[in-house]
Formats: sequence, C-alpha cells, structure tokens
Amino acid sequence: MAQALTRVSLPPVLGLLGGLGLLGLGNLGNGLLPYPHLLLGSLVSGAGVSVARIAFRTFLQRLAPPETLVGLFAYVNVLTQTARVLGSPLGGGLGDLLGPRGAFVAFGSVFLLASLLFPPLLRLSQRVLSPRGDAEGRG
Repeated sequence: MAQALTRVSLPPVLGLLGGLGLLGLGNLGNGLLPYPHLLLGSLVSGAGVSVARIAFRTFLQRLAPPETLVGLFAYVNVLTQTARVLGSPLGGGLGDLLGPRGAFVAFGSVFLLASLLFPPLLRLSQRVLSPRGDAEGRG
C-alpha cells in the first residue's frame, strides 16, 4: 500500500525523506516504547523502507542520464544485497553490544539523522550534477 501511495502522490524527494524518517521513527519506537508496541514500530519502519525504496528509484531515474541508469541500478542492487548479507551479523553484534533496545535506538537515530541531512546534500549534488546534464553535452 505504501508503494502505491508513493507512486501516485509523493514527489520522489519527499518520499525519500519521509521513508527515511518513518524508518527512523519506527526503530526509535521499537527501542523506546514498551514491548507490546514492537509490532507497531515494525509496521512503521517497514512502510518507511517501502516508501524510500520506490522514491529512491524514481529519484535516480530523474537525476541520471538514460545511458547510465542500468549501471546505477546494478550498483544499487549489489549494495542492497551486500547490506542484506551483512545486516544480520552487524545488527546482532550491535544488539550484543548495546542490547536490543539500544540497537533499535542507534539504528533509528542514524536514519532520522540521514533524513535531516539529505536536503542539504541534495542541494549540493544539484550544483555539481544537473539532471540529464551529460545528455545535453555539458559533461
């Protein structure tokens, strides 16, 4: 449902920011709220992942020249698969180090920080790269 709403209603940048924010809030909720609320926090963070994934792909399609999209999507897929493989051992290690609640709070804080830092980084990248700039012969 979150993916369908993203495709129809949100601009990609807002979807990406909102998705990262939801992911962070869901993880913070899992770390700070009592255990009966774990399902709610997981639902919120799962919706955030879904929204951010579609928004990121849409954003990438709009920003990158068409001739580089296949390579960029392949690179993103490699990073995603690597994160899936490394996520469990790293998350388990962080859980052992900080405890389950501390791990959720740490992950949530990182994603909330990323959602706050994304707009300034986006403005910087738009100065360096213009959409479809290479296709117009600028690069």
